[in-house]
Amino acid sequence: MYNIIINNTNILYVKGLSMTRLILLFSLILLFMPLFCMSAHLEKLETVTIEFGKAEHQVGIDKGSGEHWKPLFFDVDEEGNIHIPDFYKARIIVIDKKGGLIKSKPCPKGISPRMNYFSRTSKGMYVTYGDYSLSLIDEKGNLIWDRMLGYGAIPRFIWANNVGIFLVLPGDDERSIVFDYYSNQPIGRFGFMDKNKGIPMVMTENNGRFTFTLSRMVNIPESGYPVGAFAADRDGYLLFVDAHNKSIFKKQGDKSEYFYLFSEKGTLLNKGTISYPEKGTRGTGFWTICDKDFHIYKNYFYEDYMEIVMYGFR
Repeated sequence: MYNIIINNTNILYVKGLSMTRLILLFSLILLFMPLFCMSAHLEKLETVTIEFGKAEHQVGIDKGSGEHWKPLFFDVDEEGNIHIPDFYKARIIVIDKKGGLIKSKPCPKGISPRMNYFSRTSKGMYVTYGDYSLSLIDEKGNLIWDRMLGYGAIPRFIWANNVGIFLVLPGDDERSIVFDYYSNQPIGRFGFMDKNKGIPMVMTENNGRFTFTLSRMVNIPESGYPVGAFAADRDGYLLFVDAHNKSIFKKQGDKSEYFYLFSEKGTLLNKGTISYPEKGTRGTGFWTICDKDFHIYKNYFYEDYMEIVMYGFR
């Protein structure tokens, strides 16, 4: 046990601890202090209510089987409009921030109740995964291609941007499998091996490289040397990267979700939490996305409608 002492010349030292080790100790405390501090709750900025039903402006659901099969996924474009795969009506709908219907795009293929992923790229295309198939849909709702990956192939992680589509499938080698947008062919595996475990990696439009392991997620600059970033377990993942390689990571907790905003050099800029809803009071937030202004969006489900809530850092 160390005793901190201030002597007559007001010089602080630690009995039994050298000055070098003392400096190292305080450096470690300053480095990891932001990660142990309690995060402030993200502020709720806007709420969009979307009704379930058969009308044109409503989202279709199936109540016949006793379970409510409903669209769990959505995405937000550059203007803040919400895109939802309304599979029971074979369309993708676009809704404004007030809940008004902007567009209804017929989409007979590529979306289904058994979807595992849905996102919109900055070029206006949609990437979906469902029924063990990876699909690319154009901005009008037409299927460009569909690639079957095999029964039981449910990705552990999908990241889609204008560089390619990155998937991590269960298996011995869990590096990212990168698919080309136009040929739908796998370009190869992205990432590296560490003690016989695959370390997935994604690449952004600005040549930013992000890797995530069992214990650490970092931004890898062009030099190839990782810069410091938030240490997280497998429940954490990369949520969004902007045009300047600033990034947001999300981590699941027992009672809350934690969000960490980093600079392009891996410096922690902000952090916040969103608490899970209390049981019996409202639906569970299933899908989480982030826009270019680092607003966080989550969807919550009720009996006859759903809410998409936008949160912001304080």
